[in-house]
Amino acid sequence: MDVSQYAPVIANVMRKLHVSLDQKDDMAQECYIKLLERQEELEAAKDANSLAATICKNRIIDLWRSEGSKVPMEQLDDPKVHNRMLRTPAPKPANVTADMLSEAMGQLTDEEGEVVYLLHVEGYTIPQVSELMCMSSATVRRRVEAGLNKLRKYFEE
Repeated sequence: MDVSQYAPVIANVMRKLHVSLDQKDDMAQECYIKLLERQEELEAAKDANSLAATICKNRIIDLWRSEGSKVPMEQLDDPKVHNRMLRTPAPKPANVTADMLSEAMGQLTDEEGEVVYLLHVEGYTIPQVSELMCMSSATVRRRVEAGLNKLRKYFEE
């Protein structure tokens, strides 16, 4: 079984649970291990993504509890949050090549490119990017808006 197919599910679960940047890699590894342990169950499941999201969510909660960390229980009871965890990113349009995307990203300033990448590829939230890049949330929003506008113009031409 290739658990890497659940990478978008794991990333979405961690993003929705607000897993900190310094815990991201460790939490992802723990989720992969737990999915491997339960691979037979996943293969037999009707909705494997939903089961994978539940397994990862529970593993992260268990880790937080064992560390004595605060668990965001108010979010976990909301079915809308669980459903959002299952969403996978939209696929890249077929007519956009990696070279085109690389060239388009080259049109952005370093900060615009980094903000767009962190938000739309890595899946971080604006507050997380703000903390990571030591800039205000408003600045992050302005940079991502400017970057996305430049990318739209590039692909419209």
